[in-house]
Amino acid sequence: MDELFLYLGIYIIVLFVMSWWIGRKETEEGFLIAERNRPWWQVACSKYAITIGAAWYVAYTAFAYEYGLNVLTLLIGLVFGYVFFAWWGAPRIKRYSEEGGGFYTMHEFVKKRTGSTHAEFLANGVVLLYVTMFLFVGVVAGGTLLESYGYVTYEQAVVLTLLVVTGYVLLAGFKAVILTDVLQGTIMLGLLLAIVYSFVGQSTYSFAEIAESRPIDALTVAMFGIFGLIATFAAPDRYQLSYAGKSKITLQWVFAAAAVPVFLSAIALVGIGTVMYLVNPGLEGAEVFPTAMTQVLSPEFASLAIVMF
Repeated sequence: MDELFLYLGIYIIVLFVMSWWIGRKETEEGFLIAERNRPWWQVACSKYAITIGAAWYVAYTAFAYEYGLNVLTLLIGLVFGYVFFAWWGAPRIKRYSEEGGGFYTMHEFVKKRTGSTHAEFLANGVVLLYVTMFLFVGVVAGGTLLESYGYVTYEQAVVLTLLVVTGYVLLAGFKAVILTDVLQGTIMLGLLLAIVYSFVGQSTYSFAEIAESRPIDALTVAMFGIFGLIATFAAPDRYQLSYAGKSKITLQWVFAAAAVPVFLSAIALVGIGTVMYLVNPGLEGAEVFPTAMTQVLSPEFASLAIVMF
């Protein structure tokens, strides 16, 4: 219990100190869109941290738990989607933003390209729904994980997560989000690697046993592949990061480079989900990742997992 609140306290203090430091002399443009001059490594780290969050941890392990290795085509589609977005989509989004005087949101891009206020309104509604559901999954997953260790109640964990995220975003805006994502992305990748290392070390199942746990279905394979390919273009954070990047060339390398840790992390999550089905086949999808965490991650490190959410 003491270690939990010590680590949580240190993490929260670091986030708020970074946000305050960044926001001391920040302009309106920096608050809203990070000055539109972020270097490649900041955008790449932010891309990774935004993508590999609670929604991914819960969804990908749940998909693998339910569909087995059929999910691998989603990862293949994801890689192609990232590369296509990096070399074709992001530079054009950046160019249209510059031509339009500088966009801040996804629906401004839609209005510029279609000239329709109806399309802009629809895009705004879709983005709002997407972000709400994405945050909902993250908060629920974070609360479930911290509750599973018995240190705090689910309600307390949810309130804590909401207060921290809302507080540091309002304190320094999008520029702070990108820079704190550098810290969070590094911790997230290290913690995920530690989880996978411990999980693999405890597993006695062969690849053949994992492959046979769920039959390969052609339609499922095709649908996952299509979803992975087009999902990259659907998320509003891709557009905001494209606006915030320093140049079109920077964006090309950023999204291509970010695909590597994203793909490796997704592979790790699929591995966890498929093995968990063999270890404990009676779980609900949303329970897979929190259960895996409690099995391989010692309680004194549980507080670090809030970074994932």
